[in-house]
Amino acid sequence: MGHGQETSNGMMNRQTMTNHQRITRPAGVFGDSVLSCGENWLSSPSSSSVASVVKNRRGFTLIELLVVISIIAILLAILIPAVITAQKQAYVSATMGDMRTISTGLEAYHSDFNVYPQSTLPTGQTYYYSAKSAIGSGKAYEYLAECLLGYLPGYYDGAPRNGIGYNGTAPTLAQTKGFRVGVSNQVYGPYLDMGANNIVELDTTDYYIGDAFPPSSGSHPSPILYFSADTSPTSTAVFSSTPFAGIFCTNDNNAQGTPPSSSQAAGSSGAAFLGLIGASATDTTTGGTITGSKNYLLVSAGLDGSFFDGDDVVYGQ
Repeated sequence: MGHGQETSNGMMNRQTMTNHQRITRPAGVFGDSVLSCGENWLSSPSSSSVASVVKNRRGFTLIELLVVISIIAILLAILIPAVITAQKQAYVSATMGDMRTISTGLEAYHSDFNVYPQSTLPTGQTYYYSAKSAIGSGKAYEYLAECLLGYLPGYYDGAPRNGIGYNGTAPTLAQTKGFRVGVSNQVYGPYLDMGANNIVELDTTDYYIGDAFPPSSGSHPSPILYFSADTSPTSTAVFSSTPFAGIFCTNDNNAQGTPPSSSQAAGSSGAAFLGLIGASATDTTTGGTITGSKNYLLVSAGLDGSFFDGDDVVYGQ
């Protein structure tokens, strides 16, 4: 009995211990490898472990920051000139498109009158169809606009008889309907789209056709200059200050600047401009390659807003 009782008590003790282990050392739902022992299964990380993790976390060093900044600077140095070049080329393309549109209008004008608008006038004459529509000297670019759009701030702007324009009342640019010659009922033009956003109206009597470049100063784009060509000049100069002496007259648009009329030093802005139209920097004599030498030359100031340098945009027929 003693032995059996002893055996029975031993089994009970082992069962009690087993139950105690189940309470104090749960295996856990995530496995024994995670929750391993009863007294540690809810314990938090030691302070030494946290300190070790914090110690291993560090920011960028000064050298690393400088390397990153250098890389960004190099990328900007590559990208910015490319963006500027692409933007300038877009302006050039848009301006060339406007010049082709003007050329189409000039051809339509020529079809009606068998002559292109004359930018060079004999001494003492001004650009006008009537006494109220005179344009200041050196502003052939304004005369070009009036010839193509018909906005003559005076008589005979194309309005019906006794209407705005015919009786001397200055019409607005939106009211123009071409123009008349004398008292004829024949209406000519407009030869350009009146809704073009590059038509710059300065006041009730002055306006011009601007280029597509952003204004370099002020709020208006630069005008597109117009030089009619003299096909039988009395000299061999490309530009001459004497009317009808060269292919083009330097005074026609001198309100915006004066083109080079003599030999230019190599590398100068004048030489660069002459090169654009096919003339030599040291020899400005005429030749079959001069842009616009047959009919007319159109000139835009380009991105820098300064006329008669290598940045200009030119077009001619």
